Amino acid sequence: MAFFPPNSQLMNCESNKKLQPIINFSSKEDNEEISDNNLHENCYIVGIKEYITTRNLHLSKVISREKRAAVLICLFQGLEGEIRVILTKRSMKLSTHPGEVALPGGKMDEEDLDDSATALREAKEEIGLKPSLVQVITNLEPFISLHLLTVVPVVGILSRIEEFKPLINADEVDAIFDVPLDIFLKVIAT
Repeated sequence: MAFFPPNSQLMNCESNKKLQPIINFSSKEDNEEISDNNLHENCYIVGIKEYITTRNLHLSKVISREKRAAVLICLFQGLEGEIRVILTKRSMKLSTHPGEVALPGGKMDEEDLDDSATALREAKEEIGLKPSLVQVITNLEPFISLHLLTVVPVVGILSRIEEFKPLINADEVDAIFDVPLDIFLKVIAT
């Protein structure tokens, strides 16, 4: 299942080459071919990590730490094989965005080496997610928040969901839950 939006700059997907995705959430074995039906979807995944990394490499050095934050898009496989994402309901005690649904994350601290470190530290502080359980895949394109922070979405995979024992920080989070990733994706008619 591809979870990245199509981008015509990544590659020409009209070729007849059989491509293997970098990230494959399907149950296919590594040696299985990708069918023609999946070619269009899978060709967008090939090279996505390198594309995003190259495009955003300079941003982590340019934007000051005081105005920088990161959120963790933590993906895992649900009981029915679907890809799910962890969300939180922010505490009503917070001065900004109280009670809103959010991804785990927050402002960059001095000790954070990079955006991934920020997202992982915040997820541990907010919901008790150990950084060692998350494999960071890539950073997505940053956006500017309402409070003029540059927010970097960090995509990570939680492959051993059974080892995650949520521990909610009541000062920051009222609830933790997960939803299918599909609800955030748009189907593009071809």
